[in-house]
Amino acid sequence: MVKLALALIDNTNQTEEYQQLQQTCKSAKNQLADIYDDRQKTEIRIKDYLQLSVLQTRMHKALVEYRKQQGLYSQAGLAKSQALSNENARTIIAMQVCFKGVARR
Repeated sequence: MVKLALALIDNTNQTEEYQQLQQTCKSAKNQLADIYDDRQKTEIRIKDYLQLSVLQTRMHKALVEYRKQQGLYSQAGLAKSQALSNENARTIIAMQVCFKGVARR
Protein backbone atom coordinates (compact mmCIF):
# COMPACT_ATOMS: atom_id res chain seq x y z
CA MET A 1 0.00 0.00 0.00
CA VAL A 2 2.89 2.33 0.80
CA LYS A 3 4.47 1.47 -2.53
CA LEU A 4 1.23 2.34 -4.29
CA ALA A 5 0.96 5.66 -2.46
CA LEU A 6 4.60 6.45 -3.30
CA ALA A 7 4.02 5.47 -6.92
CA LEU A 8 0.93 7.72 -7.03
CA ILE A 9 2.89 10.64 -5.58
CA ASP A 10 5.74 9.99 -8.01
CA ASN A 11 3.26 9.76 -10.88
CA THR A 12 1.66 13.07 -9.81
CA ASN A 13 5.08 14.74 -9.61
CA GLN A 14 6.05 13.43 -13.02
CA THR A 15 2.70 14.58 -14.46
CA GLU A 16 3.26 18.08 -13.10
CA GLU A 17 6.82 18.13 -14.41
CA TYR A 18 5.59 16.91 -17.82
CA GLN A 19 2.92 19.63 -17.91
CA GLN A 20 5.52 22.27 -16.98
CA LEU A 21 7.81 21.00 -19.72
CA GLN A 22 4.89 21.12 -22.18
CA GLN A 23 4.22 24.75 -21.19
CA THR A 24 7.92 25.58 -21.54
CA CYS A 25 8.01 23.92 -24.95
CA LYS A 26 4.86 25.74 -26.05
CA SER A 27 6.25 29.05 -24.80
CA ALA A 28 9.56 28.48 -26.63
CA LYS A 29 7.68 27.52 -29.79
CA ASN A 30 5.61 30.73 -29.59
CA GLN A 31 8.75 32.80 -29.04
CA LEU A 32 10.39 31.23 -32.08
CA ALA A 33 7.27 31.91 -34.15
CA ASP A 34 7.32 35.55 -33.02
CA ILE A 35 11.01 35.84 -33.86
CA TYR A 36 10.37 34.33 -37.29
CA ASP A 37 7.48 36.76 -37.92
CA ASP A 38 9.63 39.71 -36.84
CA ARG A 39 12.41 38.57 -39.12
CA GLN A 40 10.04 38.26 -42.07
CA LYS A 41 8.65 41.75 -41.40
CA THR A 42 12.17 43.14 -41.18
CA GLU A 43 13.16 41.48 -44.46
CA ILE A 44 10.06 42.90 -46.13
CA ARG A 45 10.88 46.38 -44.78
CA ILE A 46 14.44 46.09 -46.07
CA LYS A 47 13.21 44.98 -49.49
CA ASP A 48 10.71 47.87 -49.60
CA TYR A 49 13.41 50.32 -48.53
CA LEU A 50 15.77 49.11 -51.25
CA GLN A 51 13.06 49.35 -53.89
CA LEU A 52 12.17 52.85 -52.71
CA SER A 53 15.83 53.84 -52.80
CA VAL A 54 16.16 52.60 -56.39
CA LEU A 55 13.00 54.48 -57.39
CA GLN A 56 14.23 57.66 -55.71
CA THR A 57 17.53 57.39 -57.57
CA ARG A 58 15.72 56.92 -60.88
CA MET A 59 13.37 59.81 -60.14
CA HIS A 60 16.31 62.05 -59.25
CA LYS A 61 18.08 61.20 -62.52
CA ALA A 62 14.88 61.84 -64.46
CA LEU A 63 14.38 65.17 -62.69
CA VAL A 64 17.97 66.22 -63.41
CA GLU A 65 17.51 65.32 -67.08
CA TYR A 66 14.17 67.17 -67.18
CA ARG A 67 15.76 70.31 -65.70
CA LYS A 68 18.62 70.04 -68.20
CA GLN A 69 16.18 69.77 -71.10
CA GLN A 70 14.10 72.61 -69.67
CA GLY A 71 17.24 74.79 -69.50
CA LEU A 72 18.15 73.94 -73.10
CA TYR A 73 14.61 74.73 -74.23
CA SER A 74 14.73 78.07 -72.42
CA GLN A 75 18.10 78.88 -73.98
CA ALA A 76 16.73 78.04 -77.42
CA GLY A 77 13.73 80.31 -76.81
CA LEU A 78 16.01 83.11 -75.64
CA ALA A 79 18.27 82.68 -78.69
CA LYS A 80 15.21 82.82 -80.94
CA SER A 81 14.00 85.99 -79.22
CA GLN A 82 17.44 87.58 -79.53
CA ALA A 83 17.60 86.65 -83.21
CA LEU A 84 14.19 88.23 -83.79
CA SER A 85 15.27 91.30 -81.84
CA ASN A 86 18.41 91.62 -83.95
CA GLU A 87 16.35 91.18 -87.12
CA ASN A 88 13.93 93.87 -85.98
CA ALA A 89 16.83 96.21 -85.11
CA ARG A 90 18.31 95.74 -88.60
CA THR A 91 14.91 96.35 -90.20
CA ILE A 92 14.44 99.53 -88.15
CA ILE A 93 17.91 100.78 -89.09
CA ALA A 94 17.26 99.98 -92.76
CA MET A 95 13.95 101.83 -92.63
CA GLN A 96 15.56 104.83 -90.89
CA VAL A 97 18.22 104.98 -93.59
CA CYS A 98 15.52 104.69 -96.22
CA PHE A 99 13.41 107.46 -94.64
CA LYS A 100 16.45 109.75 -94.28
CA GLY A 101 17.15 109.28 -97.96
CA VAL A 102 13.54 110.07 -98.86
CA ALA A 103 13.49 113.11 -96.55
CA ARG A 104 16.62 114.56 -98.21
CA ARG A 105 15.15 114.54 -101.70
